[in-house]
Amino acid sequence: MAERNAGKRYKNKDVFLPKTVEFNKDGFWSDSMKRQFVFERTKVSEDSHIMIRMFDDPKHKDVFIDAINVEGDNWLFGCKATKIHKNTRLCETGDNLSHLTRLLPSAEDHPRKSVLLDLHAMAKEHGYTHLVVRVPRGSEMVRVHVDVFNRQAGKDDDQTKGGGALRRSFQVRLL
Repeated sequence: MAERNAGKRYKNKDVFLPKTVEFNKDGFWSDSMKRQFVFERTKVSEDSHIMIRMFDDPKHKDVFIDAINVEGDNWLFGCKATKIHKNTRLCETGDNLSHLTRLLPSAEDHPRKSVLLDLHAMAKEHGYTHLVVRVPRGSEMVRVHVDVFNRQAGKDDDQTKGGGALRRSFQVRLL
């Protein structure tokens, strides 16, 4: 199950997994600078966009995202944040990266999606400034865990050099 991506397989996948999407600029936008954080809502009252900033810093090389009960097949995007709207930085459009994600089993029997990405490669190859996790209005019991870390540092000393605390706890729970 973990090898299946979060979307179904269609002959004309661009209809169901569009390459580019427009975001709701009037929705909720969060641009956290923390390396580990959780977005959690019992009921999502407006389209929500969780932005993960890409830094040219060794501690910000990789990201692991674990999304529980995020509705829809189109939930993860890469973008260039170029617009300020109501004093908030946001992306007008995003490239759909949902096809890179995996479905995982969930203890709560809610849809669970995850992805592990190299932020430096995404920024260099595509010019992205952010990843965006989109949570649609009306979603319930949503939890999105974000862990930004460096895989190489984790190989040297997983406990002290930013080896990804959420990723480590996630691996332990699956075993």
